[in-house]
Amino acid sequence: MTGFRKSLLSTAVILGLSSFAQVQAEETKTVQPNITISQSIESVGTLAIIEQSVAVGALGNYAVIDQTGLDNGARITQIGEENDAIITQVGDNLVGIAEATGNYNIHDMSQTGNGAQASMSATGDANMMVLVQGEVEAPGFFTHRAVTSVTGDDNEISITQESTGNWAYGRDMEGNSNNIVIEQVGDQWNEAYTDRLVGDNNEIDIEQDGYYNVAQLRDLAGSDNDVSVEQSGDQNRLLANDLFMEDGTLDIDQDGDGNLAEVTVDGEDNNISVEQDGEVNAAEMLAFGDDNQLDSEQDGTGNTVYMGLIGDDNAFESEQSGDNNEIHIVDFAGDGNEVEMNQNGDDNTLVVQMGDPESAFISNDNIFDLSQDGMSNEMLLTTGELADTNNNEVIMSQEGDFNLIDLMLEGSDNLIDIMQLGEGNEVVGIGEGAFSVIGSGHQFTVSQTGINNVVQGSISGTNNAVSITQVGEFNLATVNQQ
Repeated sequence: MTGFRKSLLSTAVILGLSSFAQVQAEETKTVQPNITISQSIESVGTLAIIEQSVAVGALGNYAVIDQTGLDNGARITQIGEENDAIITQVGDNLVGIAEATGNYNIHDMSQTGNGAQASMSATGDANMMVLVQGEVEAPGFFTHRAVTSVTGDDNEISITQESTGNWAYGRDMEGNSNNIVIEQVGDQWNEAYTDRLVGDNNEIDIEQDGYYNVAQLRDLAGSDNDVSVEQSGDQNRLLANDLFMEDGTLDIDQDGDGNLAEVTVDGEDNNISVEQDGEVNAAEMLAFGDDNQLDSEQDGTGNTVYMGLIGDDNAFESEQSGDNNEIHIVDFAGDGNEVEMNQNGDDNTLVVQMGDPESAFISNDNIFDLSQDGMSNEMLLTTGELADTNNNEVIMSQEGDFNLIDLMLEGSDNLIDIMQLGEGNEVVGIGEGAFSVIGSGHQFTVSQTGINNVVQGSISGTNNAVSITQVGEFNLATVNQQ
């Protein structure tokens, strides 16, 4: 950042573009229907302004501004339909502004240099805005900024930034069936923000390639919206909060080490997916509503996943491949949820919690399918403390050596099926805590193959069915029924 020189023009953009007219520089202004302005003899500190409006019954306007040099500014304002605006700037510390009010307008802006600032806005339908900010190889110069806003339907916004240190902002966007694409391919430090997007059937696509990328989605509301974020590189951050969605999709793909994804969604029938490929990544996903699908996939070592929800008929699915990973699922309250967890590697931890009696949360009729393949893994299932958690189905499978299952399932008419293959496996209980099944009408089945396996418990209630099969040496089974 120390190499970025702020000119008067770039400062005007940073301060909200309100001081654009205060720049003391050469000024060219026109109101003609079709105009081309060329300032290409290495100009310095020049300003070109075009203002156009379409007369009743007339065709669209056509405006072109072409600048080469340092500290130049260009602004095109068009009112009407089927207008075309082209801004081409080459040099450093550039400012470009394109504004359209009407339908079927096209804005095409290209800035090649370092320290470019751009603003593109449209009010109307079926408008297209394209911005490309390129970089000229020169030491000590970097940073591009782009600000876009749109009000209307069927608009398309495309931003491509190729510098080191890019900032892209989508602000105050309202309408339906809009398509927003942000691509940042600088070496490092790219940031993309979308603040306040209201409408239906919108698509947002953010792609970042570099070290320490940041993408943030805030205040998104509507139905059938699709959001895709792809980050390639190390130390990436994705923050998505205040998302009020229905029938929407949110796909996050992070490829690199030390990545973080945090998502909070409120709504129904949404599909949320986080995929991380690398070492020491973290994903946090929170959903409030019904019929949501949460998927997480991590491939690497030392990764963590946290999922939490309040709602009914939701589906959790998480898969980790590697060592020293951790999955933590909390279903605070909800019925008919499905939880499927799979870990492949050594020294992994899998924790599932259902219900929260302190907050009067209850979880019934849920299905748990939990499996681990590796050595020294730990699997914990807790459904609250003396909470009314009933009619749940639990399948727990572990394959490997020295794995541990810690189970405490409370309520009535729960079905539990545990299978372990390997050495030194436990289903603990009594003196070591957990394995406490409380209620009536339960079915509890344990199958262990190997040596040094231990099954202890207890089960309280009536009409319980307990089946334990152990094959191997030094196995111990103790079950107390009351």
